[in-house]
Amino acid sequence: MSQINKKAPGGETQGPENEQQLPVLNFTNNTPDVKPCLALTRAAAQEYLSKKWVYVLFQGQTKAPKTSGWQKRTLASINVDEVFQSGLTNIGLILGSPSGGLTDIDLDCPEAVQLAPHFLPKTDAIFGRKSKPASHYLYISDVAKTTQFKIPKCETSPGGMLVEVRATGGQTMAPPSIHPSGEQVTWSKNGDPAKVDSKTLTSAARRLAFASILLRNWDDGLRNELGLCAAGSMLSAGWEDTDAEHLLGTIATITASTNKNWVSSTRQKFIAGEAIKGTPTLAQLLGVPLQTLQNLLGRGYNDTRQASDTKYDFEGKDSNAIARCFAKDHFNIRHWRSSFYLWNDHFWSIASEEDLSALVGTWLESKTFLNEHGFVMQFKPKSHDVNEVLKALARLFHFEDAKSAPFWTDPTPDDADPVNLLPFRNGLLNLKTLELLPSDPRLFALHKADCDFNPDAVAPSWDQFMSDIFPENDGCQSCIEEIFGYFLTSDTSYQKAFLFQGVRRSGKGTLGRVFRAAVGDDRWAGPTMSSFANDFGLQQVLGKSVAMIADSRGGSRYDPHVLVERILSI
Repeated sequence: MSQINKKAPGGETQGPENEQQLPVLNFTNNTPDVKPCLALTRAAAQEYLSKKWVYVLFQGQTKAPKTSGWQKRTLASINVDEVFQSGLTNIGLILGSPSGGLTDIDLDCPEAVQLAPHFLPKTDAIFGRKSKPASHYLYISDVAKTTQFKIPKCETSPGGMLVEVRATGGQTMAPPSIHPSGEQVTWSKNGDPAKVDSKTLTSAARRLAFASILLRNWDDGLRNELGLCAAGSMLSAGWEDTDAEHLLGTIATITASTNKNWVSSTRQKFIAGEAIKGTPTLAQLLGVPLQTLQNLLGRGYNDTRQASDTKYDFEGKDSNAIARCFAKDHFNIRHWRSSFYLWNDHFWSIASEEDLSALVGTWLESKTFLNEHGFVMQFKPKSHDVNEVLKALARLFHFEDAKSAPFWTDPTPDDADPVNLLPFRNGLLNLKTLELLPSDPRLFALHKADCDFNPDAVAPSWDQFMSDIFPENDGCQSCIEEIFGYFLTSDTSYQKAFLFQGVRRSGKGTLGRVFRAAVGDDRWAGPTMSSFANDFGLQQVLGKSVAMIADSRGGSRYDPHVLVERILSI
């Protein structure tokens, strides 16, 4: 084809009548088969102006403008009569807001070109060149800035661009330019670009980039492992199951792979809380940095998907938030002097760490949480989860060890002296005034009477029992009842220890059982003489009101001097 130099009446270069029927040009060795045609470039410029796209001219067989300030070029600044000088035969389109939101998705790798029809929104404006046909998809969008999806160069990867969403601030070489490779840029579809919002367009490009790097490494021996790892990665990143299945199904179809239900099997494990292969393993298999792969995964196709329509108990696994919720469900929990205490609507009771661990674990199993990827998950508590909650409980609900029970946790001027209060099931008895006050969790007291207070109550069975074991000594019955008072109150000013001596079946065991029932099992300890005198013997009486040694026979199993010292220390 020869260059046409006929002059139009206005002095402009004009092409032949059959210029529009130019054949597809084939270029090899970076040398065009024909010389660039100024008439074609001018016709393209007029077409772009009719679409309100801002163009810029540059030297033939180059990709960038040679003049500065082209980014500020607007439709108003274009001179429609400008002369297409010799050599300025390549044309580019200025992207973004100057051209009404014109956005170019540039496919920079062959895998992206192959996969694009399956992932990008449909559009009627697509162009490319012989070696990379249909490698540019044009849209009208509100994309604010150019976004690149690429693999950085590292030890395991040569790096390179995968997909680029090009917008304001950029330009793209357009038909009928001559690429530096010598190939002509031509339209695959020369229609109107589709209008697509920025979130949808960027998310589609992101998915396409992820699929491209996956397809590039889809080797026969790794397909099943890649499929499982990719499914785990996508579900962990918040992808919808249908999007994940579409991506893997497309790759399986292109590579003639057998689809092994990677997504559905992974989803079942995901819901059950079982371990799954995910992004770290996939990054190793693909030979790309973990952060790069996480960026490609993003939040899946639907970036606006929220879990707000699904109820959940906790956002994440923050141990402090979980501990506060647990304490609220159990009304009150406190930590004091290395032990936990629970409020049971009447009084405070000590809770062993083993019992509390079981309680927390069972409670967690009924709760759900929102994970970092936006999925609502059922709690499958492990020992680590329970221990973290216990640590948070001890930290958040701790009383100073220097305080001595009983005490008011939030005292007011009208509160009675806590030493004078005896907790019953039905209230607090003021021992000074005999007034029964309502139960109050603000009174942190470890002593109690595990029964209702009734000033009119009578105890004929008790009176008969006292008469049976002390038939001739009324003072013994009064002494026993005085001992009861010491056990039930918090007053330790008398610092007494009691010895009950008598023959078998004389009532000592019955007295012990009544004492135990009165103070409650959690305030009772039953050490032996030898264990009480051994190392750590005092540990078993921490937090107790009564310690009763049921039998004392002496012998060489313990040092009596140590035993006496232990009793005197109390």
